[in-house]
Amino acid sequence: MNKPSLEELKNVFGSKSYSRGFNYYKNGHVCLGVKKDDKLWGKVYGTGSAPYKVKVDVSDKIYSRCSCPVGSMCKHGVALLLKWINCKEDFLDIDLFKSNLRDKRKDELLDMILSVVVDDPFKITLFTSSKIKTEKVVDLDAIKKRVNYTNLDYYDHNPAYKVVNELEPVKNLAQNLKPEDAVYVYIILINKCLELYLEIQDAYDLEDLIEECVEDCCNSLKLFDGEKPIYLKEIIDLVLLEDYGFDVENMLFAMATKNNIQIIVEELQAEIKQLEGAKSSNQYNRGKLINLIYHLYCYLGLNEEAVIAISKMELENKDDYLRLGKALVSAKRYEEAAKYIQEGVMLEDVDFRLDVLFFNTLNQLDVDKWNDINLDLLKTVAVRLLNTVNGSDKTYTSIKEVFKKVNKYDELINIIKTDCSDDNKVSILLYDGYLDDAIKYAISSTSISSDTLIKTARSAKDNQKIEDAIYLTIKAMKNPWIDVDDALIELIELTVELTSEEKLKDMIDHVEKVDVAKILALKLLNRDEEYAYELLLKILNHLQKAEIKSYAKKLSKEHTINLSQKWIQQRVNRSHIHYNDAIVMLKMLEQLMGENEFRIYYYNFSRKNQGKKKLIDKIGFLEPEIV
Repeated sequence: MNKPSLEELKNVFGSKSYSRGFNYYKNGHVCLGVKKDDKLWGKVYGTGSAPYKVKVDVSDKIYSRCSCPVGSMCKHGVALLLKWINCKEDFLDIDLFKSNLRDKRKDELLDMILSVVVDDPFKITLFTSSKIKTEKVVDLDAIKKRVNYTNLDYYDHNPAYKVVNELEPVKNLAQNLKPEDAVYVYIILINKCLELYLEIQDAYDLEDLIEECVEDCCNSLKLFDGEKPIYLKEIIDLVLLEDYGFDVENMLFAMATKNNIQIIVEELQAEIKQLEGAKSSNQYNRGKLINLIYHLYCYLGLNEEAVIAISKMELENKDDYLRLGKALVSAKRYEEAAKYIQEGVMLEDVDFRLDVLFFNTLNQLDVDKWNDINLDLLKTVAVRLLNTVNGSDKTYTSIKEVFKKVNKYDELINIIKTDCSDDNKVSILLYDGYLDDAIKYAISSTSISSDTLIKTARSAKDNQKIEDAIYLTIKAMKNPWIDVDDALIELIELTVELTSEEKLKDMIDHVEKVDVAKILALKLLNRDEEYAYELLLKILNHLQKAEIKSYAKKLSKEHTINLSQKWIQQRVNRSHIHYNDAIVMLKMLEQLMGENEFRIYYYNFSRKNQGKKKLIDKIGFLEPEIV
């Protein structure tokens, strides 16, 4: 199990919860701890008489849940983790417990079970044989009424935890029922949980319960291998209701066999029939059910039947054409796929997935098998896609190969120059080796991004087009959203070294991003200290103490003193929290300046800031004769 650091706990839980949890741990509030794999369970006393139940998971990222009013990521979780970090030996290890059980004699195991049951007679159900359990007669209507009676108490601090506490016993009961009864109970549980899910914030406990019910229901359904599907209509209704990632459709896959797939498909098709031609929400569900039919067939290895089923569906929109096209491509029926995909791309709405599939499929065919596909259609679809890709994108490669097949690559380049946005245009031209054109468009554009400018500048530099590289670098540096990376630093160094005084001044006047200005100032120190000093004054408000000290190593004494004095005054004017940093810099000035010079500066500084009593008190450490 991963051992989180104390710093990590502070960051994840927050300093307040960490501090309170630390006190709980130190004061012995953790009364029980259990560990299995990357999970901890425990009981932690709070302010009440009974301890709270806590669960912590560190398998991916640290997350805790608790029965306290906070519900999750609370001080009780901190206390349990600190107990684990510092006292692992106090935790019960479930894996070790299982290993020890294997070494027990039968009579010892019987004594252990009896002691548990005598202590809590209701726990006898935990040790009852599965045969006895499955023969239990239950009132399913009563169970349904109990589940449906569960409602939210909006005054409860943790409604999800309360709902789970009410419904989890029903889930546990289902595990002891006949499989067909268990499936019914799981369905009503999932239905109720989904109903409540949208009304609860931070419903993590409820999510776990839904996922467990779906998994348990799938296991029960698998027991009906080859038989007529049970509760099929109810499960389909759940599939249509659920759209939150709980994989309810897995219940259909669990019941599907080659013997019953036709019954399942017919029920799905009947549902699809009711949804056809309806509003968009129903169109979404229609598509979901059609996809299910296709994937159910594929899941059973019936790939040909999957394609046949999809091809029989009415083609109402681009989603339908995309689905059929992908199915036919998977079956390597490229010519037939191209025919349907062509029909789909010609519809009014835009679907880039279908456009991509259009070019990918054409690349699988010889030109003489393209049917009625013409250059105008290729251009229309290409223009839509080209503004979504760059040169290195696989989609662009696919488009380019299609145009090359019909010897129209030059026309593709013209389309790129006339119909693409500046960023896409320049990126594609760079990728295809049209450097001069890329530079021309990058220089003239008023909307191109700084990333594309730097990419173009770097290509210009690599091809010895230094003037163009410098111009593009300066243009990019005027953009406040520019990213700082090694390529930019390298280009700034080149620009500072080789550009004219006029352009250098232009850079200093118009650089927008502080991080870029800091790098520029550092590089300017190697060429002209006055320019570096001027730029540092411009961004002085953004410089930290360590940065001032770093620049001071390369600046002249005069510039260092002036820059430091201005920085100190800015800091003390801003807030008292900067007084300590200001004092550090005052100490540095005391070393740099002559005794008399510093005395005069200190006297003026003290008078100027005489209203800042805390500051004046803090600098009383200075030599008495100065004071």
